[in-house]
Amino acid sequence: RAETQSSTSRVEPPVVIKPRYGSWGADVFRCDDGPELRRCLDLLPAKVQAVMRRLLRDFPDDAETEFSVGALFDFCGQSDEAIRCWEHCLLLDPSYGQAHTRIAIIASRRGDFELAAQRLQQAREAAPDLTDTGLLLGKTLYDLGRTEEALVELERQAEIHPATEEWFWLGQAHFQLRHYPEAKECYEKALALNNEATAGWFGLAQVCERLGDTERAERCRERFRVLDAEHSEIVKSTRTA
Repeated sequence: RAETQSSTSRVEPPVVIKPRYGSWGADVFRCDDGPELRRCLDLLPAKVQAVMRRLLRDFPDDAETEFSVGALFDFCGQSDEAIRCWEHCLLLDPSYGQAHTRIAIIASRRGDFELAAQRLQQAREAAPDLTDTGLLLGKTLYDLGRTEEALVELERQAEIHPATEEWFWLGQAHFQLRHYPEAKECYEKALALNNEATAGWFGLAQVCERLGDTERAERCRERFRVLDAEHSEIVKSTRTA
């Protein structure tokens, strides 16, 4: 393995791929029935919240209810209400690690990666069998710039659950630490599992460039451009349908 990063070594600029998500607003739905259907969609969150509050009243000491209602609050955009439900869920059942995980996800969305990392550690302690904790923690540590810690988490996660996203993020950590042969291997493993993983082609292009394989780097960049354009068209058609 290449020499690990020190406080004085040059840090590689990270490979940043901004994910694109389809909209979860009303434009996802084809409102073929006109204004009445649109009005119903607009009223749905308020009606859902009324049902959720009734559930909390009827089942005040049930951890699973608290967790499920918190997830629905989060879906409706009421993240503070969601967190309150998940905190109460943990009071009722401290082993409910998924509640820590969901609080961590909201913290990450808000840019509080330190809190997210803390909550993910707590999720692991509460429920060691949760399969996604290591990936989320590794990505969070990566976002915090704690790349060597992220590498340890992502290596462990790739052993437990060797999927495309795990190999991609492990490649990211290796790339950031200038472990270029290891990063290349990880990107290749990610692409072997999903040949249309756009970010994987971008990462592989970057690392091939660093390793001096410019011809392969260009082929990977071209594959990335094709997939990226196709993905953009899919998102565009979804939003205009």
